[in-house]
Amino acid sequence: MGLMARTRISWDELFMEMAFILTKRSSCLNSQMGAVLVTQDNDVISTGYNGSPAKLPNCSDLGTCRRKEDADYASGKNLHLCNAVHAEINAILLAAKNGHSTKDAKLYCTHQPCTECAKQIVNAGIAEVIFANSYPNNEESIKIMQHGEVRVKHRPLTGK
Repeated sequence: MGLMARTRISWDELFMEMAFILTKRSSCLNSQMGAVLVTQDNDVISTGYNGSPAKLPNCSDLGTCRRKEDADYASGKNLHLCNAVHAEINAILLAAKNGHSTKDAKLYCTHQPCTECAKQIVNAGIAEVIFANSYPNNEESIKIMQHGEVRVKHRPLTGK
């Protein structure tokens, strides 16, 4: 009896699945996001998820979200009240902390980067961003990355 052929998942599928697994480490009570930073040769450089800076209390431990407690709470509003560092930034910072270049890297994200993350992605020299979930009315982050010569691909993950 011969060996059964099997289909391997693509690199894009693998790294996007990894990004979604990372969401399980998020300490944010509002949304869970993950990111995987890889070389052009598909070697993992670093990972990130959204949550409080190291050694600071996080919302899941405190059981409350300062932004949601604000009477003016709305999506994208009063971000200065949020303790969380975004997944993309955490991946970039971990690479820097460990002395790994982000130049020409690919960044896989569970969600479309916000405008602030988009600026950091451009400055980090990342060549390509692949994200699964988009945000309505947030074309500005795409424009920032494209203007900064970052290739941007929206690749919804089937089954997520």
